[in-house]
Amino acid sequence: AEGPSLLPFPVWVEQLVAESTGKSGRGIIPVVDEPWAPPARYGDDRLFVALVPPSGPGPELAAHLAGLSRAGHPYLLVKVPGPGNLGEEFFRWEFAVAASGIILGIDPFNQPDVELAKGLAREAMAHPAASGASPSPDPASVAAGPALSRALKDFLGKARPGDYVCLQAYLAPSPETWSALQGIRRALL
Repeated sequence: AEGPSLLPFPVWVEQLVAESTGKSGRGIIPVVDEPWAPPARYGDDRLFVALVPPSGPGPELAAHLAGLSRAGHPYLLVKVPGPGNLGEEFFRWEFAVAASGIILGIDPFNQPDVELAKGLAREAMAHPAASGASPSPDPASVAAGPALSRALKDFLGKARPGDYVCLQAYLAPSPETWSALQGIRRALL
Protein backbone atom coordinates (compact mmCIF):
# COMPACT_ATOMS: atom_id res chain seq x y z
CA ALA A 1 0.00 0.00 0.00
CA GLU A 2 1.28 3.42 -0.89
CA GLY A 3 0.29 6.34 1.30
CA PRO A 4 0.21 6.37 5.10
CA SER A 5 -3.60 6.33 5.32
CA LEU A 6 -3.73 2.88 3.68
CA LEU A 7 -0.87 1.21 5.56
CA PRO A 8 -2.98 -0.62 8.19
CA PHE A 9 -5.42 -2.01 5.61
CA PRO A 10 -3.21 -4.75 4.08
CA VAL A 11 -2.73 -6.27 7.55
CA TRP A 12 -6.52 -6.63 7.84
CA VAL A 13 -6.63 -8.23 4.36
CA GLU A 14 -3.85 -10.62 5.40
CA GLN A 15 -5.84 -11.77 8.44
CA LEU A 16 -9.09 -12.10 6.47
CA VAL A 17 -7.56 -14.10 3.62
CA ALA A 18 -5.41 -16.38 5.80
CA GLU A 19 -8.08 -17.20 8.36
CA SER A 20 -10.89 -17.61 5.85
CA THR A 21 -9.13 -19.70 3.20
CA GLY A 22 -6.75 -21.78 5.30
CA LYS A 23 -8.95 -24.87 5.62
CA SER A 24 -8.72 -28.57 4.79
CA GLY A 25 -5.05 -28.38 3.82
CA ARG A 26 -5.74 -25.65 1.28
CA GLY A 27 -5.66 -21.90 1.29
CA ILE A 28 -4.16 -18.69 0.13
CA ILE A 29 -1.07 -17.43 1.91
CA PRO A 30 -1.09 -13.64 1.98
CA VAL A 31 2.27 -11.90 2.29
CA VAL A 32 2.23 -8.26 3.40
CA ASP A 33 5.11 -5.78 3.29
CA GLU A 34 7.62 -8.27 1.94
CA PRO A 35 10.84 -6.64 0.70
CA TRP A 36 11.14 -6.66 -3.09
CA ALA A 37 13.31 -9.34 -4.64
CA PRO A 38 14.40 -9.72 -8.26
CA PRO A 39 11.42 -11.17 -10.21
CA ALA A 40 13.39 -14.35 -11.00
CA ARG A 41 13.34 -15.20 -7.26
CA TYR A 42 9.55 -15.58 -7.23
CA GLY A 43 7.78 -18.82 -8.10
CA ASP A 44 4.68 -19.08 -10.23
CA ASP A 45 2.46 -19.32 -7.16
CA ARG A 46 2.10 -15.57 -6.52
CA LEU A 47 -0.30 -12.81 -7.36
CA PHE A 48 0.92 -9.36 -6.36
CA VAL A 49 -1.55 -6.66 -5.28
CA ALA A 50 -0.63 -2.98 -5.09
CA LEU A 51 -2.97 -0.54 -3.35
CA VAL A 52 -2.22 2.95 -4.64
CA PRO A 53 -3.75 6.44 -4.67
CA PRO A 54 -5.77 7.57 -7.73
CA SER A 55 -2.64 9.11 -9.26
CA GLY A 56 -1.17 5.61 -9.58
CA PRO A 57 2.00 4.06 -8.21
CA GLY A 58 5.07 6.09 -7.39
CA PRO A 59 8.20 5.61 -9.51
CA GLU A 60 9.77 2.91 -7.33
CA LEU A 61 6.63 0.77 -7.17
CA ALA A 62 5.98 1.32 -10.89
CA ALA A 63 9.48 0.01 -11.66
CA HIS A 64 8.90 -3.10 -9.51
CA LEU A 65 5.54 -3.76 -11.18
CA ALA A 66 7.08 -3.36 -14.64
CA GLY A 67 9.77 -5.90 -13.70
CA LEU A 68 7.13 -8.35 -12.48
CA SER A 69 5.19 -7.92 -15.70
CA ARG A 70 8.27 -8.52 -17.87
CA ALA A 71 8.96 -11.72 -15.90
CA GLY A 72 5.39 -12.94 -16.42
CA HIS A 73 4.20 -12.48 -12.84
CA PRO A 74 0.59 -11.32 -12.50
CA TYR A 75 -0.33 -8.30 -10.44
CA LEU A 76 -3.39 -6.22 -9.62
CA LEU A 77 -3.20 -2.45 -9.33
CA VAL A 78 -6.01 -1.19 -7.09
CA LYS A 79 -6.53 2.57 -6.93
CA VAL A 80 -8.02 3.62 -3.59
CA PRO A 81 -8.95 7.32 -3.40
CA GLY A 82 -8.54 7.47 0.38
CA PRO A 83 -9.66 6.19 3.78
CA GLY A 84 -13.27 7.17 3.02
CA ASN A 85 -13.30 4.54 0.28
CA LEU A 86 -12.06 1.65 2.40
CA GLY A 87 -15.63 0.33 2.74
CA GLU A 88 -15.48 -0.52 -0.96
CA GLU A 89 -12.21 -2.35 -0.36
CA PHE A 90 -13.65 -4.26 2.60
CA PHE A 91 -16.45 -5.47 0.32
CA ARG A 92 -14.04 -6.29 -2.55
CA TRP A 93 -11.81 -8.45 -0.34
CA GLU A 94 -14.66 -10.16 1.50
CA PHE A 95 -16.27 -11.02 -1.85
CA ALA A 96 -12.91 -12.23 -3.21
CA VAL A 97 -12.49 -14.51 -0.19
CA ALA A 98 -15.99 -15.96 -0.66
CA ALA A 99 -15.30 -16.57 -4.38
CA SER A 100 -11.90 -18.09 -3.57
CA GLY A 101 -13.60 -20.46 -1.15
CA ILE A 102 -15.76 -21.79 -3.97
CA ILE A 103 -12.73 -22.29 -6.21
CA LEU A 104 -10.75 -23.99 -3.42
CA GLY A 105 -13.71 -26.15 -2.42
CA ILE A 106 -13.74 -24.85 1.16
CA ASP A 107 -16.24 -22.93 3.27
CA PRO A 108 -14.46 -19.70 4.22
CA PHE A 109 -17.06 -19.03 6.92
CA ASN A 110 -16.53 -22.35 8.70
CA GLN A 111 -14.50 -22.00 11.90
CA PRO A 112 -12.05 -24.89 12.15
CA ASP A 113 -11.87 -26.88 15.37
CA VAL A 114 -9.60 -24.62 17.38
CA GLU A 115 -9.14 -27.07 20.25
CA LEU A 116 -8.17 -29.85 17.84
CA ALA A 117 -5.56 -27.58 16.26
CA LYS A 118 -4.16 -26.70 19.68
CA GLY A 119 -3.96 -30.37 20.61
CA LEU A 120 -2.18 -31.25 17.37
CA ALA A 121 0.29 -28.41 17.93
CA ARG A 122 1.00 -29.61 21.48
CA GLU A 123 1.53 -33.16 20.18
CA ALA A 124 3.91 -31.97 17.44
CA MET A 125 5.91 -29.96 19.97
CA ALA A 126 6.08 -32.90 22.39
CA HIS A 127 7.23 -35.31 19.66
CA PRO A 128 9.02 -33.26 16.99
CA ALA A 129 10.62 -36.25 15.24
CA ALA A 130 7.21 -37.82 14.56
CA SER A 131 5.98 -34.60 12.94
CA GLY A 132 9.12 -34.21 10.80
CA ALA A 133 10.29 -31.15 12.71
CA SER A 134 13.93 -30.65 13.56
CA PRO A 135 14.80 -30.78 17.25
CA SER A 136 15.00 -27.28 18.64
CA PRO A 137 18.48 -26.11 19.53
CA ASP A 138 19.10 -25.02 23.10
CA PRO A 139 17.75 -21.43 23.22
CA ALA A 140 21.00 -20.26 24.80
CA SER A 141 23.01 -21.65 21.89
CA VAL A 142 20.92 -20.00 19.17
CA ALA A 143 22.58 -16.65 19.80
CA ALA A 144 25.97 -18.27 19.25
CA GLY A 145 25.76 -17.79 15.47
CA PRO A 146 27.03 -21.10 14.04
CA ALA A 147 24.30 -23.08 15.81
CA LEU A 148 21.64 -20.77 14.40
CA SER A 149 23.15 -20.97 10.94
CA ARG A 150 23.21 -24.80 11.06
CA ALA A 151 19.64 -24.96 12.37
CA LEU A 152 18.39 -22.65 9.62
CA LYS A 153 20.27 -24.51 6.88
CA ASP A 154 18.85 -27.82 8.14
CA PHE A 155 15.34 -26.40 8.28
CA LEU A 156 15.45 -24.63 4.90
CA GLY A 157 17.16 -27.61 3.26
CA LYS A 158 13.96 -29.58 3.74
CA ALA A 159 11.91 -27.10 1.69
CA ARG A 160 10.12 -28.34 -1.42
CA PRO A 161 8.29 -26.42 -4.14
CA GLY A 162 5.06 -25.07 -2.69
CA ASP A 163 6.41 -24.90 0.88
CA TYR A 164 6.61 -21.60 2.69
CA VAL A 165 8.16 -20.10 5.79
CA CYS A 166 6.08 -17.97 8.10
CA LEU A 167 8.06 -15.56 10.24
CA GLN A 168 6.06 -14.72 13.36
CA ALA A 169 7.98 -12.48 15.68
CA TYR A 170 6.21 -11.60 18.89
CA LEU A 171 8.38 -8.60 19.63
CA ALA A 172 7.73 -5.03 20.66
CA PRO A 173 7.43 -2.97 17.47
CA SER A 174 10.22 -0.51 16.77
CA PRO A 175 12.11 0.71 13.70
CA GLU A 176 15.08 -1.46 14.72
CA THR A 177 12.92 -4.58 15.07
CA TRP A 178 11.23 -3.88 11.72
CA SER A 179 14.59 -3.44 10.01
CA ALA A 180 15.97 -6.66 11.49
CA LEU A 181 12.88 -8.65 10.51
CA GLN A 182 12.95 -7.26 6.98
CA GLY A 183 16.60 -8.36 6.77
CA ILE A 184 15.56 -11.89 7.71
CA ARG A 185 12.76 -11.80 5.13
CA ARG A 186 15.24 -10.69 2.45
CA ALA A 187 17.59 -13.53 3.36
CA LEU A 188 14.75 -16.06 3.13
CA LEU A 189 13.66 -14.89 -0.31
